[in-house]
Amino acid sequence: MLTVHPDITADELLPLAIDKHCACNWHLPRSASYKLMYPDGQVVNTVPGTSELFTLEKYKQFLGKAYLKVVLYICEEDDYIASKQTQL
Repeated sequence: MLTVHPDITADELLPLAIDKHCACNWHLPRSASYKLMYPDGQVVNTVPGTSELFTLEKYKQFLGKAYLKVVLYICEEDDYIASKQTQL
């Protein structure tokens, strides 16, 4: 779990998530490139179904859930690219 300001953007959130996960899981290399992902595997850029840039507050409102229930993932960029290639 991360405690952050509601107006945090995806670009601001990603390095914090990487730091937290790498500190708790030595299997994750800090030197890798990562993407912030929604549970459905889409990259976090905008609020789903809109052209609004992602902020945690906007995503929370979109979900209609408490902050505690908001879940995002990080994925190594190489794994993301490989998954996209297998979908073709």
